[in-house]
Amino acid sequence: VNAKEDTRRHARRVVSQGKIGIKQLTIDDLDQIAAMSRPRRIGLGELACAIVAEREGGGVLCDDWKCRPFFQNQMSLAQWHSIEDLLIEAAEQRYLTEFELSELQAKLQENQYHCRRDLRFEYLSRLHNSSPKTV
Repeated sequence: VNAKEDTRRHARRVVSQGKIGIKQLTIDDLDQIAAMSRPRRIGLGELACAIVAEREGGGVLCDDWKCRPFFQNQMSLAQWHSIEDLLIEAAEQRYLTEFELSELQAKLQENQYHCRRDLRFEYLSRLHNSSPKTV
């Protein structure tokens, strides 16, 4: 509701392209929000995203570090600490390929986001280390 017009325009475009989707809160979700004694500093937007993520077995990437302890203590969400963690897990669950990881890392770097590690290499290393060894 409070987003800038540029943000709204971009959101409409990516939704119409099918790159992201919009999820609706249910009455049960609203009841859960009302019953929570959330700290005032946690906005309803972050909380609504976390409620939907918990319902669907996902997680939330949030730029508000103050929200993290509340989410960890009050909800069962995937524990991603960075965009890198999210992308590597997406590859591990076969939502992304190793090559898409490389493309996404390049896009992140174009947008001034510095990855702490090479995502494709990290994914392949984990894949190799978790594979059963045969002799």
